Amino acid sequence: MKYTDVFNDLIYVYPISKVTLTDIQFNEELKGLSNESPIATPLYQVEFKKALTPIRKYYSKLVANTTTKFLNEIIEESKKDKIDVEYEYTFNSIKSRIEQYFHFIREHISNYQLTENVYQTATQNRISDEAYVIHFMKYNCIMLYMWKNRSN
Repeated sequence: MKYTDVFNDLIYVYPISKVTLTDIQFNEELKGLSNESPIATPLYQVEFKKALTPIRKYYSKLVANTTTKFLNEIIEESKKDKIDVEYEYTFNSIKSRIEQYFHFIREHISNYQLTENVYQTATQNRISDEAYVIHFMKYNCIMLYMWKNRSN
């Protein structure tokens, strides 16, 4: 699957509960994902229940890579020599993007009752996997928001 905006796509375009790939296919997809490296030592890290199934491992890495890219963007923007108005515009734009992700995630959790209890139970189904990934995305958004506020 080709994602243009992972956070939005996993909620609206390719919801995890609708994906039909097998565990073997997810393992192959996982091998194809590169590791995105942060350009600075992260001040914050997401501590989350370890992904044990191929689907959760794949989407966790995809979300983590996307978060790292976004984090790198925040760091790069904070290093640029800009006038105050440009900084304000840039960081308001970043803040709006993160807040929009929060809104989409919160709405998705509410609409589909994807509470933390859903992924913490011992069941293995796509709804449980979707709840896991959505909450992992939420925690990553929190980290991005903290970084953005620190960089601003």
